[in-house]
Amino acid sequence: MRLRLAPSVLAFLQPIFAVVEPAATPVNVMGAAGVSLGASWALLRHRPTVFLCQALGSACFGIHYVLLGSATGAVMCAISMLQSLMARGGPPGGWRTRVQMASLGAILIATYETWLGLPSLAAALGSSFATIGRLQRDLQRMRLFFLACSLLWAVHNLLVGSRFGNASDVMTISGIAIGLYVHRWRATAPSPAIAPPIATARLQ
Repeated sequence: MRLRLAPSVLAFLQPIFAVVEPAATPVNVMGAAGVSLGASWALLRHRPTVFLCQALGSACFGIHYVLLGSATGAVMCAISMLQSLMARGGPPGGWRTRVQMASLGAILIATYETWLGLPSLAAALGSSFATIGRLQRDLQRMRLFFLACSLLWAVHNLLVGSRFGNASDVMTISGIAIGLYVHRWRATAPSPAIAPPIATARLQ
């Protein structure tokens, strides 16, 4: 029975493969993964999970931007990924805060070295808002900083022609808005188990 059905199944799937296979390029696969991760973090409640989700999303979008030829976007995603992994390791304060703030200098240098005009400026400002957002102890304040970050990345993605980036921007902004609404009455005191950490990183 299985052998008799196989040709008909393949015939049914062939038009689908004809559409999907050309679209399954590395740039699109990485973009789609970045969209999924970027749309998810704002709905999460636990900082370590938020950071991990953002780090993975940044990695996917970094590869996506490399393949698109956006050097500034790729470098900003690399910085964002490292920031998220570091923030996931413990609460803000002390050396972690100093390193996060020092990374603003890395953003400035990377922008200068990869300058492409307005796309570079938008990516740099977006990354700067994300950096400050990760230093917030309150997740609601963090979401507000990342709202500004996502709006600036939307400008970058529009200018470099990243359809997946723009899809991620729409979904991330929607997710942040939902997260701000859902958690508006939630106590903002940090969990003793996590101390006063912070969260996030794009890709956006």
